[in-house]
Amino acid sequence: MSSIADMHNHNRKDVVEYYAKGKLRSHRTWTNGVEDAKYYYKNGKLEYQCKKIDGRIQGDSFWYYECGQLKEKRTYTDDDIQAIVGYHENGHLAKEITYTDKIISSSVEYYENGQRKKRSTYRNKFDDLGVYHENGR
Repeated sequence: MSSIADMHNHNRKDVVEYYAKGKLRSHRTWTNGVEDAKYYYKNGKLEYQCKKIDGRIQGDSFWYYECGQLKEKRTYTDDDIQAIVGYHENGHLAKEITYTDKIISSSVEYYENGQRKKRSTYRNKFDDLGVYHENGR
């Protein structure tokens, strides 16, 4: 990253970072204590975006493949991960993970064709596992 621009406008602050060749790397905006952050690949496509309140990730954050396709949606409460939904580059569901008290409580993985691959549930320890063939059985 070669340069940073810092702009203030009353209750708003912008920080912009650039790659060495002048392409946008990130744009972070603070408005009344809320940060909206966006990071970009060198090809200009969005890589990641999130919202932070008091420095803690809140709500949904999004990760993208370099082609622009959604890769993951992560849900946070006060910087604690609650869930992850991941996608294959073809747009089909890749995984679903839920958390309870910062520990994985369940997960499901999917083949690229969208069929369920593996299902796991956890309580105090690993409790249940289901493995499926690519045809869904």
